[in-house]
Amino acid sequence: MPENIHVLAVPKDVISAPLLSIAIPTYRRPALLKEAVLSALDLKFEFPVEILIVDNDPETSADILNDSDVDSSRIFYYKNQENIGMVPNWNHCLSLAKGKYVTILHDDDLLSATFSRCVNRLLLEGELPSEMLGFHVDILDFRFPGADQKKRSVMMPEVIGNLSNESAFFEMKARSIIEFFFGNPFCGTLGIVMDRSKALEIGGFIPSWYPISDYEFWCRWICKRGPISIIPQRVGLYRIQENESFRLDVQSSFVEMSTKLRLLLLLNGEVPSFFKYLIGNLAVVQLHYIRSFWDLKYQKPSLFLSDFFLRKWHFFESVLFFFYRKYTRTPQRK
Repeated sequence: MPENIHVLAVPKDVISAPLLSIAIPTYRRPALLKEAVLSALDLKFEFPVEILIVDNDPETSADILNDSDVDSSRIFYYKNQENIGMVPNWNHCLSLAKGKYVTILHDDDLLSATFSRCVNRLLLEGELPSEMLGFHVDILDFRFPGADQKKRSVMMPEVIGNLSNESAFFEMKARSIIEFFFGNPFCGTLGIVMDRSKALEIGGFIPSWYPISDYEFWCRWICKRGPISIIPQRVGLYRIQENESFRLDVQSSFVEMSTKLRLLLLLNGEVPSFFKYLIGNLAVVQLHYIRSFWDLKYQKPSLFLSDFFLRKWHFFESVLFFFYRKYTRTPQRK
């Protein structure tokens, strides 16, 4: 167990060897935390699962443990004795979880029943088909009046479409560092299940890569462990509302750090050397997407980033991915 952790609650029936841990990092958002916890408690699994909260606020009380709507007898509740920061708290989630596999559910996001149905199907024999497995998610957008609406998230161009039916379940595709070089296909850590020991083995999330610590972790995972598999089932709701990502300096930092990461991948020989000519265009496209995703002022593309330009860019990406897969093979790293 990490140092400076206080245990506030232990489940009535402690599972000695859970197969999956649902870890919920939180900081001063009790109402949202309740929604996230209830979404996890509502899931029906066919194997041992633990739910743990890792609270990064050392000052306020854990009201959720006294909430009559929440079955606290099923929850581990850990409280950091000092605020260690957001990314280190993700690592606390990895360290405190006991499951062979772990998924990190942020306190403003929700898991749906589709998540448990999919994972039940995949874990019938106690092993995932991949050390890390990602799913798609829907968007719960609270920027608009009456914002109970859901919107699809923007995924990689070759997997965009209505793929959340049962026939799409087995259309699992391994994504190499080539695809991840072009962008992060995930919404935070929502809907991602990973082998916990392997996550710790490669060093967990690195705070100095904020605000792309998750994106850098996925890329580092691929470089050390091999491709990440993605199943086109939407298993959760990613909430958009006022937070740090609305700040222009944070949005610019997303692009700056992503460019730094791409340069590092080039330097380490993880991607073809001619990709250096794409980095400038990727930065422009990424900034457009970040601002259109987070800021209503940027909902309509500017003239030089018209829909026509973006369609051409996506077509270029798709052609590049097709020929790369056709003429190269990405070795698995063990």
